[in-house]
Amino acid sequence: MASGLAALGAAFAVAGGWIGPGLAAATALHLGRDRLERAVLGVAIGRVLLAIATLAATSAGASRALLAWAALGLAAGGWAIARSRRTLAPTRDGVGWTLAWGAAWATFLVLAVVFRSALDLDGGGALPFFGRDSANDPFVYGAHALALRDRGLPLANPFAGGAAVTGSYVPFAVLAGLSAIGAVPMTDLVYRVVPLVECAALMATAIALVRAVGAPPRAAWLAPLALLAGDPGPIAAALARLAGAQVHAIDSFALFGPYLLAVNPIGPGLQTLFCAWILFARAPRRAEAVIAGLLVAALFEIKLFLWAPAIAGLAATAVVRPPPASRAALRSATLAAMIGSLPSIADKLRFAAGAAARDDTGFSLCLGCLPRYLARAAWGDGELSFAIFRAGTPLAPRALAAGAIAAVVIAAIALGARALALPTLARGARGGDVPSRWLAIAGAVGLALAMTVGAPPHYLNAAQFAWIAVFGLAPVLAIACAQWIAAGRWLPLALATLLAVPGAADALLRLGWGAPQRFAISPAERALCAELARRSAPGDVVFEPSMIRDTDVPSPIPLLAGRPVYLSLLSAVGNLPPDERDARFARLAAFFAGTDAGAARRALAESGAAFVFAPPGAAANAAAVGLEPIFENAAGRLFRVPTSASLPP
Repeated sequence: MASGLAALGAAFAVAGGWIGPGLAAATALHLGRDRLERAVLGVAIGRVLLAIATLAATSAGASRALLAWAALGLAAGGWAIARSRRTLAPTRDGVGWTLAWGAAWATFLVLAVVFRSALDLDGGGALPFFGRDSANDPFVYGAHALALRDRGLPLANPFAGGAAVTGSYVPFAVLAGLSAIGAVPMTDLVYRVVPLVECAALMATAIALVRAVGAPPRAAWLAPLALLAGDPGPIAAALARLAGAQVHAIDSFALFGPYLLAVNPIGPGLQTLFCAWILFARAPRRAEAVIAGLLVAALFEIKLFLWAPAIAGLAATAVVRPPPASRAALRSATLAAMIGSLPSIADKLRFAAGAAARDDTGFSLCLGCLPRYLARAAWGDGELSFAIFRAGTPLAPRALAAGAIAAVVIAAIALGARALALPTLARGARGGDVPSRWLAIAGAVGLALAMTVGAPPHYLNAAQFAWIAVFGLAPVLAIACAQWIAAGRWLPLALATLLAVPGAADALLRLGWGAPQRFAISPAERALCAELARRSAPGDVVFEPSMIRDTDVPSPIPLLAGRPVYLSLLSAVGNLPPDERDARFARLAAFFAGTDAGAARRALAESGAAFVFAPPGAAANAAAVGLEPIFENAAGRLFRVPTSASLPP
């Protein structure tokens, strides 16, 4: 954090805007059988309440009202804590030390992956960013959150001139709300504050879940470690080399390890889903079942790739031979989940109906494409092209068989050590345990979707459907390991360790802590962004050349100035139709790399930009067009653009 004042602002925002309202709601609804369960349920509910409050306040242009929300939330949280102390028995079994253990591993995860980015490490004012996903993903989320905070709905893409985009609202709304409440720099929120809160909450919820299902106390200690289990990609690579096969090191297998828990909404999505399972760990009351269903519905706006298999698993559990004691509760939860999902579905369908030429987004049937892509990248020619997805499903029997074999291999790698927990899961499902049956069905659905669909334009995203099985099995793995220890079965425990540890070390130490610096924002760029924020309005588009300098490095302006740029970061503008992306790129090239002043003038007029940022050596056409600089430092020049009618001919 930049200062103690910023730390206090973050604490007030998190406690008052997020956790306080959630605890109050959980207490009023009498949720949770002990204080730990109530606390984690409060985190899940509070996340959704903060998102709703933020969307309402920002869309009404009343973001300052969120300060009152946080103040009331802090008071409500205090009431909830006092009432819980009177009405709930204390959580026993040494859970305090267990929670500290989980918090320590959550802190290690965040420190390894994202904590160092956007932090002035040497006191010189430069902000370094490390890794690829761990640098770019929080950068993009933070910039979108600032756009939401300042402009409300519809959600705008600050890397595409503020063009409207569809997406899950909750992660952006939580960041926007915390920023509005605590006046915390967005870099601190996305790289430190929110990852620490979310990862700690996820660990605590996994601990609460294994306790709720009656697992041995040792399972609670193992739950955080199970969440950090890595995929056995390094083991598979070693075996392939021993067999004489060609092996290529790819980072795509990180999709199935702990690395992305610190940088992706999978963390809050899992925490929310685990809370729904906690409510069904015992015979739930009707109100508890309805809340569980609403938590599943909320997954649509937290992590869509979890929502689809989760709601399918819930519905199937309710319909196919449901346990008699839970039949009514399952029906109530399913109905609540379906009704609660309707507003989100309608919103996304409305957006899709109003979008033109968006034929390169969404989902497409592609049998075996993901496993063939990963197998080719790792053990074939090393090609990382999406051509396999674009070509579609091969119809030749030999190709289909190869895809099926690849799917089995990739599913085994995705599950890794967690596959050893499947017998424990099967016993629970056969015994009528609702969370086990729900997870078994949802996990199978998720794996099937991951192996049979693509998600253009970034087709690899379809692998995220498998996350409900990959990470959902972590608490079950902790229970299985505890049972093996109690029974003295050291062979499966050793095998699980062998499968889990190399991948975890690879993800957290090589891809995380050992990741090289990807890019940096200089002190001069920070100063220029601050000046731009002072001189401009939230919707003012900035014309700048980051896209033609490096398509994989974002412009600093959307995150540090909170202003949209015309085009930047290829992975952030995938929602634009290809011809629109090409046209925008051509305008940038005409202005910053061309020599025709007339073409530069037309490109700038067509962009509708209000400002131009020209780094050193890229300002020739700005001068030729007749723009006057309003600010200049070592980072370059900042120009204000007159109305298109007044641009010099």
